[in-house]
Amino acid sequence: MARYLEKYRAIFSAVAFAEMNEHETALELSGLGYGMRKKVADLKQYLQRVFAATAFTDVACHDMAVEMLKEPGVKARETRSFSRFLEEVGLQGVRFQYVVARI
Repeated sequence: MARYLEKYRAIFSAVAFAEMNEHETALELSGLGYGMRKKVADLKQYLQRVFAATAFTDVACHDMAVEMLKEPGVKARETRSFSRFLEEVGLQGVRFQYVVARI
């Protein structure tokens, strides 16, 4: 029980420092390892991109917002569709219908 109490004290101390924009000190006090610190830093960068994209969307700059949301260093995947598949196998123009069946 004492171990959990110490952990809670460390976390709440870290929260106090984080609220004062002392993020490095907060991470040290929290007792998080390097792996978790990296995840926290990555999450922070992701949230900054999301909020920036939201601001661009608010002023009708949708293309810029989409660019902001792209992961840096990640190659975009080509969007695939069934129509595109039919085209690639030489069956473009063939009519098809999606059906959902309960089993």
